Amino acid sequence: MGKHLKSILVVLGIFLLVIIIVDKLLLPQTPSKSLAYSAFYDRVVENQIKDVKLTGSEISGTEASGDKFTTTAPAAQDPSLIPTLRAHHVTISAEATSQSPILGSRFRSCRFSRWASS
Repeated sequence: MGKHLKSILVVLGIFLLVIIIVDKLLLPQTPSKSLAYSAFYDRVVENQIKDVKLTGSEISGTEASGDKFTTTAPAAQDPSLIPTLRAHHVTISAEATSQSPILGSRFRSCRFSRWASS
């Protein structure tokens, strides 16, 4: 192997190690249990849900007991969900569905017409 290739591999190895350390140690993620949507809805009605975060069809949040949970909303949107959450004093936050930061920004900054006219 060439001297430069070894240096590049060492730098890439260190970079990957730093990413793993940051992900596992500095950004600990609490385990959350998965709930069926119907069980989640029942818990909302029973005042057992403290807060929720809506990200597309994904719903995550905290139960009144402090346990974390996740569920997936049905494909056919439930028009009663938001009013029910509000009626049971659940704190609601929403987040846009995320795109790949590299590819998403690249596609947003380039128009298809540029490629089509080439």
